[in-house]
Order: sequence, then C-alpha cells, then structure tokens
Amino acid sequence: MNVRSFLFLAISLLSLKGAGQSVMVHVSNPVDLNRRDLAEIPAKEVYAKLGVAQGTPILVKNADGVEVPSQLTYNGLLLLQSMAHPLETETYEIRVGQPQSYRNDVSGRVYPERRDDLGWENDRNAWRLYGPDLRRDNPHGIDCFTKNQPAPSLDSLYQGLFKNKISYHEDHGLGMDAYTVGPTLGCGAPALMRGDSLLYSVVYDEVEILDNGPLRFTARLVYRHEEGFTETRLIQQDRGSHLVRCEVTYKGISGKMDIVSGLVVHKDNPQAYVINKKEQYVAYADNISSPRKRNGQLYVACLYPQKMSRLEYLPLAKEVSMGIGHVIGRRPYTEGDTFVYYFGSGWSGYDVPSMNVWKTLLKDYKVMLQEPLNVDFGVAFREPLELEF
Repeated sequence: MNVRSFLFLAISLLSLKGAGQSVMVHVSNPVDLNRRDLAEIPAKEVYAKLGVAQGTPILVKNADGVEVPSQLTYNGLLLLQSMAHPLETETYEIRVGQPQSYRNDVSGRVYPERRDDLGWENDRNAWRLYGPDLRRDNPHGIDCFTKNQPAPSLDSLYQGLFKNKISYHEDHGLGMDAYTVGPTLGCGAPALMRGDSLLYSVVYDEVEILDNGPLRFTARLVYRHEEGFTETRLIQQDRGSHLVRCEVTYKGISGKMDIVSGLVVHKDNPQAYVINKKEQYVAYADNISSPRKRNGQLYVACLYPQKMSRLEYLPLAKEVSMGIGHVIGRRPYTEGDTFVYYFGSGWSGYDVPSMNVWKTLLKDYKVMLQEPLNVDFGVAFREPLELEF
C-alpha cells in the first residue's frame, strides 16, 4: 500500500461517524506499466460485506475522496475505473449511496434508420455490425469508424447522414467511416474455415445489448449461416481500450473445421501487414480514404490470448471491394468450444501516430491480459460504529 492509500485509510477511520456502510478495496498493478484499466469485483461479495441487499445503489471513491465512475454489469460484476501506477496499489472506498451520472463514453444501440446496424463506441474508436435488413445486399465483416476525441460521436455521425445529408465517409470534425469492408472479414470478424475456404457470417439475426456504459458495452449476437450452423458472438469493449473482446461459439457444424479471425488487406497497401508469432497478433496499416482525399492510416489488429496454430497471409481468389487477401490467425475448432480473441483499431488522426506505436500498444495489452489487476477487500465499516482516539 502506498503512502497516499494509507493516509486515505486513516482519514476514513477518523471520519467514519455518519459515513454509512462502506468497504475498502485495494487494487494492485502487478506489472511495470501505467494502466487505465477497469477493476472487476464480484458484486455479490461487495453487497455481502456491506450487509445490504443486492441492487442497493453504491458508489466508489478514490484515495482523494473523489467519486470515480463505476458500473454494475449483467453478469454480476462491479466495475470501477482504476488509474494504476506501475507496481503500486490504489485504495478505493465502496459505499452505499446514489452514484453520480457520468458521460456515457461507452455505449451502443441498433440503428433501424441505417438498416439495423448495431453501432457502438468508446473513447477510442467506434464500430458497426450489419443487421438483417442488409441480408440481400450480402455484407460481411466488421466495420470501423475513426474518432478524434473521447466524447460520443456515433449518434451525431448517423444523424448528420440522415437529417442533414452530411456524409459520414468524410471527417467533419468527429471522425468518419472511411474503412472498406465489403464481402470480407473487415476489421477482425470471426469465421469458420473448411480447407482454405472461409465460411463467412453475413449479417446478424438476433442481438441483445447486455451492458451499455458508462464503462463497458456488451452485446450478444446470433448469426444463422446458410449451411445450417449457428454462431453466437459476445462482444465487449471497455472505456479506454482500443480493443474489443470477442467470444465466439458455433453449433451445428459438421466435419473438421478451423476457426479464424483476421483483417482484410487492401490492394493499395498490400505489404503493410504484420505477423507477430511471439506476441500472437496480426496487424495492418490501412490507407483509409474518403471519396475525395486520404485520411491518414487506420491501424487494425487481432490479438490472441489463446495459442493459434497458424498466423498467416491468405490471398483471396479474386479482388473484392479492393480486398486482395486476409492476414489471419487460425486453429482447429470443435463444436461447442469457445474461441476468445480481441480485435481493435487506432487512427493516425487521433492517438496512434504510427505502426510502431500500435505494435507497442498491442504488446503492452498482451502483458496486461496475462497480468490483470489484483483486487483485495479491506475492512468493512458500518454505522453506528464510532471510533475514539
């Protein structure tokens, strides 16, 4: 425990009278990296230690006594925004009380006005998955919007398109959709693979939004493939992260298959991909363009916490939507297994100025996945306890 955390604990003890129910939580960073992570705490344990019913409003304060953003998730976690210094421990107080309303930097919704797109964003980037109204148009993969500021922008981009006839394929100060997907994996979509043939999921059939900010967005999607198998995809993105967690399960498949995810490689930058077997990721520098001009580079990646059998470049049989191939990770798949990976992006017009910066970010993210924040409970306090000194 650092000095500031110790002082915070001492002050909490001295000023406890009238404070209400509270419990101290210590969040430790085990790696030599500054990190802006979400600490995950089982909400059931928090409520048990507070001695109040689950669902009672709670809030979180840091060592300076300032409230920090928190969120209760669909799967029973309390999230809190941690600013963890290298190899140090921060102390937080969780107490009964109504939390403040925070700007929802992480959120999403279905956009029926844009043919059932599922769009979501955080403070780093924005995304969309194509919905059932587009089935006849045969879209594939994951589309990525750039952003150049942390505040929400996706609604404004869609509203500008439909209300003011302003193209979201051009940057008018909020970012844009200048990434070309077409009938490919786009930026990080999963697929099954039979031999060397990709079996794409075209559009989602069902979607349920499970978490909607202010710290985490989670959605579950179901895809029904024309060959009869079903894909269930759970996507999750946190505030502050360039990467999206994707958890995929298939049912109804027959024969031997591989599972893959990957990135489309476009003909105007055919050699700009990276295959890093040591860190288990593939990356690419995409020369994004609006109809009129270049817009810098969009750095994209798939990062694999599970060991992949192969990381490789796979050419397409013919060019589609400027795509000439994919850089992918692949491994054998057994029906019902859960495949977990991360896809993400960073824009040179915002906070990732070069491929070297992007590669460092991916390397650091892999370390933080392997060494998550450690959470320990301190001493719980409840009224009418009164301390005397």
